[in-house]
Amino acid sequence: MKKKNGWVYVVLCIALTVLLLPILSMVTTSFKTNAELYGGVSFLPQNPTLDNFVYVIENTDFVTNIVNSVIVSGAVTIISVIAAALAGYTLTRFRGKPVKLFSVLLYMVQMVPAILLLMPLFMVIRQIGLYDKLPSLMIAYTAINLPICIYMMKSFFATIPYEIEESAVMDGCGQFKAFLLLVIPISAPGLTSVGIIAFIYSWNEYMLASVFIRSDAVKTLSVGLSQFSQQFSVEWGAMMAAATLATVPAALFLVFAQKYIVQGLTAGAVKG
Repeated sequence: MKKKNGWVYVVLCIALTVLLLPILSMVTTSFKTNAELYGGVSFLPQNPTLDNFVYVIENTDFVTNIVNSVIVSGAVTIISVIAAALAGYTLTRFRGKPVKLFSVLLYMVQMVPAILLLMPLFMVIRQIGLYDKLPSLMIAYTAINLPICIYMMKSFFATIPYEIEESAVMDGCGQFKAFLLLVIPISAPGLTSVGIIAFIYSWNEYMLASVFIRSDAVKTLSVGLSQFSQQFSVEWGAMMAAATLATVPAALFLVFAQKYIVQGLTAGAVKG
């Protein structure tokens, strides 16, 4: 048994090394000078410098990009959590053909790759006059996030005994009031995990942002990072510094909320 566990630890260490090595390389590169980047072979910086970080903050649109990403990700997170909670609760507690049909459509939509939605979403965005505006990303990200978010909340609500709401209704509490005062507090881990997934997707998404946004003033972080790569050169130091700064908020977000992600993703696996 101990020998078997030893192999498990070895595999986990190898996997952890593979995952962390690119991140460590990104961080160490961000502290290197141009001379070290193009003339040295050392993994660690010999003369650590903050010049790359200063350049990114003072001479690029990084701050604007990160503000835009916060606005878009925050809006998508709030909308996704509210919509997923309402739809998931409806699919769990109510019966009928419309509800079943919506559930089937929900499963079908999850099988559609996001790339196939690019052109339809682009046409809709152009027609409603939101091209090159942040609301276009909010709409697109919410549309792509909602199916999985609704499915997660549906699974989570299924683990909550309906008797809790029945007793509240019998005491004179309305259905919606019981939902707000009883079900929502109980389902906080599920709501948190849905919010985290929506936030991380919106924070990292590049494809839609590169198509729907053109002006520098409304570019998000993922698109802004690509500006460091030019036709004939790549500003590796500045790019790695910007990537390091961009990773910090998402990393901290995940560290503090990882237990909620696990609870949300495993919701519905064991009922009761």
